[in-house]
Amino acid sequence: MGTANDLSPDLRRKSYGKRSEGKRVRQPPRLRIAGMSAPVWQALSCGHWYGNYRGIVIRIKVQANKAWNINFYASRRLSDSAPVDCSVEMAKLIAVTLIDKRIPQDFEWEDAEEREHRARFSR
Repeated sequence: MGTANDLSPDLRRKSYGKRSEGKRVRQPPRLRIAGMSAPVWQALSCGHWYGNYRGIVIRIKVQANKAWNINFYASRRLSDSAPVDCSVEMAKLIAVTLIDKRIPQDFEWEDAEEREHRARFSR
């Protein structure tokens, strides 16, 4: 059996980011720069909270000072929703933690982060 060194350079090269048979190949995880994108929270007039973190828009629905639902929007569409029963601050922490864990696993969320990153540096 041959080793990786016996292969031609074309076969050793990784095809990260290239399309094969119409499907996108997963890219290697990138290191996130600390402080690159901190969540910015705004209280809406109806009492709900709105924030943007790593290209994902977060809406926390609040009733009687308790969060009861977290909505995640990627590419301006509702991507996911999570029912909760906790304080607003805990809901914010849950939302940020979930985004950090899910971006490497979900192409749609990863694309939303890349679009936000490009938009930030093209200004």
